Amino acid sequence: MPRSTFVLDFDRTVADTFIPSPNGFGVEKNYELSIEELFGPGVLALYRSQGGLRNRSPSEVVAELGVGRDHDETVMLTEELVRVRLARNLSEIGRPMANGCIWPPLCTGFAEFWWEVRKLTQCGHIRTAIVSSGARIFIEATFRTHGLEPPAVIVTDDDMRARPDIPVDQRSKPATPILDLAIRRLGLTDRSSVIYFGDDLVKDGGLASNAGVPFGYFNTRADSFAETTSGFEFNDWCQVIDHLPGLLFG
Repeated sequence: MPRSTFVLDFDRTVADTFIPSPNGFGVEKNYELSIEELFGPGVLALYRSQGGLRNRSPSEVVAELGVGRDHDETVMLTEELVRVRLARNLSEIGRPMANGCIWPPLCTGFAEFWWEVRKLTQCGHIRTAIVSSGARIFIEATFRTHGLEPPAVIVTDDDMRARPDIPVDQRSKPATPILDLAIRRLGLTDRSSVIYFGDDLVKDGGLASNAGVPFGYFNTRADSFAETTSGFEFNDWCQVIDHLPGLLFG
């Protein structure tokens, strides 16, 4: 079967949300501001001592901070953290940065890649989805701000927090349930057609490995497109366009 299903991470894969917004609110800074606002400077110091975000989901961050007295309170506090972060982030989307680009900027070559993939999607040759620890409303707004149509299937930590049937330690990458939910929403019965793209070898690469699918590693330190033991790496999404025939049918 052709590898005709592209599932993508979002932060630092589609858009570089870690670059500070015009008002200084990148992902990391926004987490710090929100944690201090909700839980105080002591918990912020603990968060920093843990190494900051480390690509954790909101659920993982709140659980590891230990601010909830029980499961229900931890869930409630996670929702509060998401709400506070999201309000600040949404207010920044589309603002111009000093270099003239709008925030959050797309990763190198992504717009060109997405236009090409959308053409193939409309012809029925490729399915696409986003799997992210972020928020669907922010992801959709980012795509549309850049004049791009978001994929119909976007599975985020919002979806996983609403799934009490899935154990807490299995709701975040590199565990596979978040990917499997996206696959089901795409109307697929297995992972055989999937290529997973991401920027984090531990979270994203681990998810691809656990799922047994090729990993397209967006690596800004890579020299060029190159095959790896787990799939391939690239530093510009236009390189993926050049290799689409081989990825789909090779």
